Amino acid sequence: MPLISKHFFTMTISRMAESEYLQLQTKIFEQFPNKPFEIDCITDIRQLDEAFTRQAGIIIKDDRANEHNYYYDNLSARGRNEYINYLGISEIEEGTPITLRQVLTAMIHSPHYNNDIVKHDPHSILEGFDTSSNGVVFTPFFGS
Repeated sequence: MPLISKHFFTMTISRMAESEYLQLQTKIFEQFPNKPFEIDCITDIRQLDEAFTRQAGIIIKDDRANEHNYYYDNLSARGRNEYINYLGISEIEEGTPITLRQVLTAMIHSPHYNNDIVKHDPHSILEGFDTSSNGVVFTPFFGS
């Protein structure tokens, strides 16, 4: 099953036995002990090192801070814009695909995802990514 699709809204636990899911979450925690969000978009730890995209550079656009997310209701449109983030990621070596591990590492170390307001958004479980038609902009889908 591809990690990236136009509409990726399936939770990992629904496709796995609970014990397998807990083992996977333990492995994810071992890889990313300081992650500011939960990672629920893989069914096998080996997916971290598979190609996320063949593009040389991509943008991760986190636009959870919008008028449809009740968590940001108390902010004006301008205030919400402060919490919309564009994170650029480039291939490490020319011709080497960007991996999910690279994407997650960049997100985990980004000041945006470590901002207290963003960290406390109840939509903090990364379930997958939507991609733009040009394959350069990826929007993480966070559930609760």
